[in-house]
Amino acid sequence: MGAQPANRLQIVRDTAQVLDPARRMDNQGGGGDNGGMEIRVQALEQTMIDVRERLVRIETRLDQTATKGDLVDVYKAINSQTWRLIGAVALLVAAVYFIVRYTPTVM
Repeated sequence: MGAQPANRLQIVRDTAQVLDPARRMDNQGGGGDNGGMEIRVQALEQTMIDVRERLVRIETRLDQTATKGDLVDVYKAINSQTWRLIGAVALLVAAVYFIVRYTPTVM
């Protein structure tokens, strides 16, 4: 794993040399590439391996991410539970009030 960044750096350097406008193409109508096309293609192939790996990781994460429909279902469930809890607390308060108000005190 330690040698990999050095390889990437070398690929970037080679690509930069090939992409230098003075060395890019001869533009003389001969259709040549000054022999730099192989290096550029290798750099692109190496980069595509990294891009493919990252894309797989992103797709894996997206498969595990909640969708809008999932969030709507969760919201409805929480809303339902909240109103049940409010109703239970109101009933409990009413029961305590009734007990305190209408039971005789013993002294």
